[in-house]
Amino acid sequence: MSRFILDASVTLPWRFKGVATAWSEALRNRVVRGEEVVPEQRPVVISLEERHGLTIYDASHLELSQRSGLPRATLDRNRRNAAREASVPLIEPMS
Repeated sequence: MSRFILDASVTLPWRFKGVATAWSEALRNRVVRGEEVVPEQRPVVISLEERHGLTIYDASHLELSQRSGLPRATLDRNRRNAAREASVPLIEPMS
């Protein structure tokens, strides 16, 4: 099983007809198999929030990726940029 960090930008397409992509559906299948990891709130999150201009929600996902070494799956440009700046691996969307 290959674990990863998932955020809401990936899950929202699952709820709206005609919005899901092959990539988001492939990740949905991975969630069903229990591969995703849920973030925790940690004190270091506040420094990530300030450094990268993120919300607490976004910073908590970034912190979890850093701590666990697991890749992020997000469609949000700011979250992707913050992950790159923090040297966090990303699961790239399929074109």
